Amino acid sequence: MIVIPVWGILAMNEQIRPQVSSIAMVEANNAATKVVQRAIESLQLDTTSLVSTLKDEEGNVLGLTYNTEKLNQILNAGLDAATASLTAASLGIKDPYTNVLYYDKGIIYSIHLGYFTGLAVFSDLGPRINVRLKVMHSSSGQIQVTTTPYGVNNTLIQIDLLIVTDMVVITPFLMNTVPMECRIPLVIQVVQGEVPQMMLEKVIGT
Repeated sequence: MIVIPVWGILAMNEQIRPQVSSIAMVEANNAATKVVQRAIESLQLDTTSLVSTLKDEEGNVLGLTYNTEKLNQILNAGLDAATASLTAASLGIKDPYTNVLYYDKGIIYSIHLGYFTGLAVFSDLGPRINVRLKVMHSSSGQIQVTTTPYGVNNTLIQIDLLIVTDMVVITPFLMNTVPMECRIPLVIQVVQGEVPQMMLEKVIGT
């Protein structure tokens, strides 16, 4: 009499585990991205004068210069904000930068077990499966500068703040460590003229 329900539970576990994992990964990435983006927005970063164009007397582009000091300041501020905000979200407390409580008790997503029957009538029934996040360590990241040809004899310059944080995604069925990546554009600028090949990409930070 006891063996049947035990095997039933094990079978159910194996059946819904991939679905829970898929949903949890998507929702965890969405949650982390939203928290990081809002934290960075709250900093009101000054992104002016991050890149300058050097030209000769005829207007030809000789190269690009970057305000490395300012870019490093933005990177450090962004990393501090991302780490603090993600930690607050995972603990279910107010964000220190936006003063917003994003996730009560640190639950970023919740779904009824009945959802996995595939029947609409049962989708809101049964115990809830909660998805939580846990921050493993401080965020890492870099400033990425890329240039690409744009139209006729123009170059598009883009400067992005890339933040990566290792998070543990936790549900009753799994506990996976995954890197959460958030890319935030800082500058998108069109330069008249072709940028020398050696200037096409630059990375600041680690």
